[in-house]
Amino acid sequence: MTAIFAYIAYSLIFSMFKPPSELIQLVFENVPIESSHRAVIIRSEQIVNSPTSGTFTADLGDGDRVKNGETIGRITVSDVEPLAEQVQAIESTVVLVDIHTLKSEADKMYAELVEALKSKAFIEASALQRELSFKLDRIQKAIDNESKSAFELKEAMVSGTSKVDAKVGDILPIRTRSSGLISYYIDGQEAQLTYDNRYQIAFDQLFEKTLTATNTAIGPVRFGTPLFKIVNTASWYIACEVRLEDFELYGLKSKVTVTLQGERLEGVIEDVFESEGAGVLMIKMSQQSSSMHNSRTVQVNIKRDEVKGLKVPKDALVNRNGFQGVLRVDVDRNTSFVPVEIIDEVGDDVIVQDRRFSYKNEDGDIVAMNTVRHGDQIVRTANKYREGEKID
Repeated sequence: MTAIFAYIAYSLIFSMFKPPSELIQLVFENVPIESSHRAVIIRSEQIVNSPTSGTFTADLGDGDRVKNGETIGRITVSDVEPLAEQVQAIESTVVLVDIHTLKSEADKMYAELVEALKSKAFIEASALQRELSFKLDRIQKAIDNESKSAFELKEAMVSGTSKVDAKVGDILPIRTRSSGLISYYIDGQEAQLTYDNRYQIAFDQLFEKTLTATNTAIGPVRFGTPLFKIVNTASWYIACEVRLEDFELYGLKSKVTVTLQGERLEGVIEDVFESEGAGVLMIKMSQQSSSMHNSRTVQVNIKRDEVKGLKVPKDALVNRNGFQGVLRVDVDRNTSFVPVEIIDEVGDDVIVQDRRFSYKNEDGDIVAMNTVRHGDQIVRTANKYREGEKID
């Protein structure tokens, strides 16, 4: 009995002072992830053009809700056209590409893929194959979605304008032709940047731009120039820039929280597709925002509440040949370096991608790499060990 009690006491004392195991087993965990993105607001909006030349005075403020047929403001008719320098020109940069252009790009990419395979450049071929699959997916989506040409849809977004007969000094009331939110900020992209056009929009160009808008609320106007627009509040979208190699992190129909200019809004991931090398994440917004009607290019934060990843202590990370990774232990307790892709940081840990990840090499090609998996064992303090060393 004395021996038994002594053994139990020894075991308890040893367990209290025993150093922690050098091995960690990786397991899946659901963690909240937040990331920052360049983005473009996509909405349904109708421009109302001026029926005459004169001076426009608005009665309602930007962002006010209006009904169909409601008076927005008045135009005092003038007998001369305003000078060009008195009226700010609203430029419209074409950001649409047609399906024929997309198909030509896919044909060129396919030819490069065949050449890479003939040359046995398998890493380059793998990257080209991945990019080609994104391109073909976008083309098919564009074909399936195309009831009208994206260029024809532009005309439907502008209210018909007909010149009115009025004398100098007449004051004409201007009324809405639909209900929604009124906005006097016109950026020239209203007819192009629509949800129906999404597969034909050159988002790679838009993410690089800062689109500025012209305030048309007060000032001289010419016949046929925009006075205001009516924004449909039923639904709107935020198109965010994401890396092509991160596509698998965004599940369709999953819920996300979007922070836009300080406001936290709920949304649902509606689509993910490629645009000339840029990844586009399309989020359908279910709440109104104070900036949805007059902003276009914005910066947003996206929080995903249920992202499945592997948690790794920061002390377990090491660098080898320009890659960050961990030392994985095999069944014989021998260590080997495995690169990892960090999704996010949580306190003293990082969340890494499971099974495989992709990255862009120096040539701009996307390369896939195998990485750690659920159930793998790694070394806790990797800097103490060399690759190939046996762990006791």
